[in-house]
Order: sequence, then C-alpha cells, then structure tokens
Amino acid sequence: MTPVDLRLSDSAIETLAYFKARTRISRRWAENYNERTRLIMNLFFSIGSQVDSRTNLEIANLTSAIARDAQRDSSSMITIAAVTMVFLPGTFISALFSMVFFNTGRDEHGKATMEVSPLIWYYPVITIPLTILVFGVWEIWRRQRQAKSKAFDNLTATKDQSTAPPRLRLSTLESNTNPRARVPTMISSPK
Repeated sequence: MTPVDLRLSDSAIETLAYFKARTRISRRWAENYNERTRLIMNLFFSIGSQVDSRTNLEIANLTSAIARDAQRDSSSMITIAAVTMVFLPGTFISALFSMVFFNTGRDEHGKATMEVSPLIWYYPVITIPLTILVFGVWEIWRRQRQAKSKAFDNLTATKDQSTAPPRLRLSTLESNTNPRARVPTMISSPK
C-alpha cells in the first residue's frame, strides 16, 4: 500500500473554508426565518385574540341592549299591573254595592222586568275620561323613562367609541429581503 498524502492543497483549503462560511450563513438564515415564522405565528394568534375580544365586546353590548329593552318592557307591565291593582278592588266593590242603574223586579202580571235608570249616562261620562287620564299619565311617565334610557345609551356609546382598540391593517413591508412579505401596522379607529 502506498502512503496517502494528507496534505491538502491551498485550493482545497479555500474550498472548505468557503463551504464552512456558506454553511454558517445558511444556518443564520434558517435561524432567522425560524424566528420570523415564530413571530408571525404569534402575531396572527394575537390578531385572532383581538378579533375574538372585539366580537365578545359586541356580543356583550348587544346583550346589554336586550337586557335594557327587556327591563323597559317589564317596567311597562309592572306599571299596568300597578294601575290595575289600584283600580280593580275599588271597581269591584263599587260594582258590587251600587247596582242602581239596573232595577229588576216583577210587574203586576208576575213577569220579570228590568228597568234602566235615567242616570246611566254618569257611568261613561266619568269612566271614559278617568281611563284616558290614567293612560295619559302612564304614557308621559313611560316617555320620560325612555328619554333617560336613551341619554344613558348615548353616554355609554360615546364612551365605547373613545375606548375602542386600534384596528390592524396589513401593509407591504418595504424591504430588500422579500418585497411580498406583509406586516400588520396599527391604524387609528374611525370616529
């Protein structure tokens, strides 16, 4: 066997040094792309979380509006029930004890008769204006509550707009490395 010359020529050493440097550069690029990929994944996760948060806020606002509307409806029903409770007992008792508009009896032949009092006109003359008055007072009260509720809604809507988070928009990255890369940038929300 002939001995092998283990000495390398200068061009072989330069070639190995070139490949070693090239490998280091490629490794740095791979680590850089790996880090960029990780950052972009975190960015998209954060954007998704922001969208979910904004959706949850919108759902909460809508739920709050539904609750306010339900409260308005229930307060109207409570008002009607209260008015009914105020007038119903008195109406029942007066109807029970003052049936003077209709007199029943028997005539000289034994037939049942019913006479209507000439004062029956008092009933509609008093009942209709009183009913209109009660519903008028109730309507005025209901409108005042709605005005207060709308003022509160406007106040909370103004507060919600002023504290809204900025929106994200994708824009082209001005870079020599990759002109197609897109990076999110912050823009202010419209007012």
